[in-house]
Amino acid sequence: MGEIEYTATQFSHPDITTGMHTNGPPRVWIRVDGTWYPTGSYHMHRVRAEVEQNGPGRIMRDEWDPRAVWRSMTEAPRDGTEVLLQVESRAGMPGKCLVGHWMPGGHCIDDHPPIDAGWYFWNGCMFERASKPVAWAPLPKERAQEKNNVAGEESDE
Repeated sequence: MGEIEYTATQFSHPDITTGMHTNGPPRVWIRVDGTWYPTGSYHMHRVRAEVEQNGPGRIMRDEWDPRAVWRSMTEAPRDGTEVLLQVESRAGMPGKCLVGHWMPGGHCIDDHPPIDAGWYFWNGCMFERASKPVAWAPLPKERAQEKNNVAGEESDE
């Protein structure tokens, strides 16, 4: 087992640096041998202590590496489901990823002007059209479960 890297992010994956994120506390991830694993924890000190004591095996959840699951845009869902989009460029930087969904166009919000059909993401203030999506991947299971959890945040204590 190689070097272990730790990070905490409000995005659904550490490689995502723009687009929709949660406003809650950041989730802790660990990278082992180049692959990111979600820990399900919000507490960096607990994750580090667990890894130091027992190794990373117990704290790692399902592996999720979008590079292994990229799919053609012709197969992408067009029903409003959020997916990870790989775009040709974002803010002039090539090969960026963001969380987005298909919008059918027209008047999506009554008091706003109509939009064109296409792939959009939340930029923190408004929905913005994704520039040239080239591939997509489903979101990690953990993110999808969070969106469907109406009971609230799980405790990690």
